Amino acid sequence: MREFYTDEEAEFGAKMPFSLSKVDKIARLTGRKIDQCKNILEKMADKGLVLDISHGQDVYYMISPIVIGIFEFTMMRAGNLPFEKYAHLFYEYLEATPEFIKSYNIGDVRLGRVMPYEESFKESVFSEVLDYEKLSHIIETQDTFSLGTCACRHTAHHRHDKKCDTPLDTCMAMGNGAKYLLNTAWPGRSPRRRSKAAWKKSAGITWCISLIMLKKMPFFYATAAAAAAPCCRASTAMVMPVLW
Repeated sequence: MREFYTDEEAEFGAKMPFSLSKVDKIARLTGRKIDQCKNILEKMADKGLVLDISHGQDVYYMISPIVIGIFEFTMMRAGNLPFEKYAHLFYEYLEATPEFIKSYNIGDVRLGRVMPYEESFKESVFSEVLDYEKLSHIIETQDTFSLGTCACRHTAHHRHDKKCDTPLDTCMAMGNGAKYLLNTAWPGRSPRRRSKAAWKKSAGITWCISLIMLKKMPFFYATAAAAAAPCCRASTAMVMPVLW
């Protein structure tokens, strides 16, 4: 906590609602003036500690969860940050601490779902599936794509535990997730806009796990290496289907 939050930010964040809220509601709950809240929220958003999402003329804020949130928004960055120190801290929290992983196995709602990489199917075992289950269909219906540093591989790299030759810049997002990453003014942020064709080409070298954050519409797609993703490794070690 002390590596990411100042004392003021920690006290402020502890009083924030864990749901998207306008600044006036946050001001009431934290007992601060609106201008003070905006100043703190902007600083926290710059560090990935707060989500700030625009909708029409309004901006909604929410404290970032550790996953998907602080971990990704820290390790997807570029720049002169103590990434090796962060990598070891995230490993201790996400992978070496069973309590965190077990907390993600509560309830019937999962964080995402696995999408098969269709071109890896053998014709002898292929079965036609509905468009809802096709990653190719979901990609074709989107208009915004981004490519950035893979937080999982970046963490493994700084822990000297990266076991694959896949480049670091292979974390892909599309739709509203890509728009958020591209529009967020992170200092030294790495996500870059990509065309649909370039994005699909990148997908071919990053196949391992495809997570799609879904409600009614696709929000975020990412590829993660099972050998590098902390939550995947921890859940596998405990024989626990945590995220999907």
